[in-house]
This record gives sequence, structure tokens and C-alpha cells, in this order.
Amino acid sequence: MEKQTPQEDDEIHPDFWMYRPCGVYLDEFVECTSWKARYHQRYVDGKEADCSKWKKDHENCIAFRDKKSYEALESLLASEKERRAKRLEGAKGNTVWEYRTSPPENWAAPLPPHLQKIPINLQPGSSSCVIS
Repeated sequence: MEKQTPQEDDEIHPDFWMYRPCGVYLDEFVECTSWKARYHQRYVDGKEADCSKWKKDHENCIAFRDKKSYEALESLLASEKERRAKRLEGAKGNTVWEYRTSPPENWAAPLPPHLQKIPINLQPGSSSCVIS
């Protein structure tokens, strides 16, 4: 699929940002069905995981990429939303952390004097990590 501009992505679908390259879904399927993954799944969960969603997502991705099937894109994005909701469920369901509604009042405070003395090289392509 040809790289699109952000405006074109929004015209395709408002949740198009969730669309991943098709190889990602194939890699996830291959990893999910590998013997190491199966061993880990049986050890942790007591049963093997259902990897068919990764295969179906890969097929939908190919269908959208090659045939511009918007039904396949809808199915793929619905699967991504479901996967994202399941991943965030644990974080949002705990009572340990208190989520912020705004940044702390001093989040943009100046650096302490000892850190202001350190030169920061922000040239493109340069690294601030120097090993001598």
C-alpha cells in the first residue's frame, strides 16, 4: 500500500492510525503458534491460546491492501480496538494509580543549575551518548 498523508488516512477511516503493516499480523500468528509460545501458553494459562484472530487479521489486511476491501478494513480495525481495550483493561481497572487530569503545576520548571551547565547537542543525526 502506498504511503498516505494524514489527511488521506482520515478520509479512509477515522481509526486508520490503528492499521499496522500486514507483516506484523503474520509475525504475531507465527509467534503465537510456535512451539515455544505453545509451551509458554500451557505453562502460564493451562491451555493453548487461540491464534486464529492473528491469521484472520492478516487475511483482512491483505484483502484491504490488495483489493481495497473496506469490509476487511472495518473487521481489522474492530479487532484492533478489541485488542487495545483488553490490553488497557488491567491498567484502568486497578486502584493503585490515580490518573491525572492535567499536568503537574511545575512540569515546565527550569532545570536545576547543575543540569543547566551540561551542553545538549540537538543537531540532527548526532548522539548525546559519548563513550570514550
